[in-house]
Amino acid sequence: MKTLTRYLGRREIAIYLLMKRPRDKFTTHTFHRLRVEIKKLNAFFQLIGFCSDDFKRKKTFKPFGKLFRQAGKVRELQLEKKVLKKYKLDNLLIDYLESLNKLRAVEKETFFSMLKGKPASKLKKKFQVIVPHIFKIDSIKEAEYLAEYKILFNEIQTQQALEPHQIHHIRKWLKELWYNCKILSIEPQNIPVLNKSYLPALLGKWHDYDIIINHIKFMIQNGKVNYQEINCIENIIEKLSSDRESLFNNLLTDLIA
Repeated sequence: MKTLTRYLGRREIAIYLLMKRPRDKFTTHTFHRLRVEIKKLNAFFQLIGFCSDDFKRKKTFKPFGKLFRQAGKVRELQLEKKVLKKYKLDNLLIDYLESLNKLRAVEKETFFSMLKGKPASKLKKKFQVIVPHIFKIDSIKEAEYLAEYKILFNEIQTQQALEPHQIHHIRKWLKELWYNCKILSIEPQNIPVLNKSYLPALLGKWHDYDIIINHIKFMIQNGKVNYQEINCIENIIEKLSSDRESLFNNLLTDLIA
């Protein structure tokens, strides 16, 4: 039990320190780290919720979720710019990249406005509420928790095919399981899907491409793309869609095989 309370304490300290970081020190990596810490916390909440019926997971996670989503908006725009640069079309997309910079600036302002006042103190109260529920976690509940995931992933492997929306769910389930197995010191070989250690990264890359494609389409549909750059943007969508499709096919092979 001490291991679990220490784990919660580490998440609390990590999130607190990231929130207290000076604005000019908030890099792309900082936004990513904050989101990873909140993901770990959410996965832990999922485990606690499984073991404690009276734990109000959604209500407890709500303030963390708001911060997570806003940091995600900033990071997604950073990632889109990085991926577009990978195609070495910077000189042909001057206006579009400038639009991304302006959008990112707006989302960053919203993010930092959320850190004003004493949000860290409010989150600290949430951590205090969590502690009593940790004591509901025992070896029997842990075994039941893992058994449910084994059944879930066994069912996935019996599917003839998977749809994109199912891949999104699998990505979240696998991430939760991965984090919680580390908390519980469970060896990956005990759960076959975790033996494929490259899967989370592959799922994450597919998800990133999906987000970027949808955002670019949104920009086109809302008249946010310069007509002189539209052909170049459409070519990028085609390339990204092709890469996403290849990743999707690889995921199908790995998940169903």
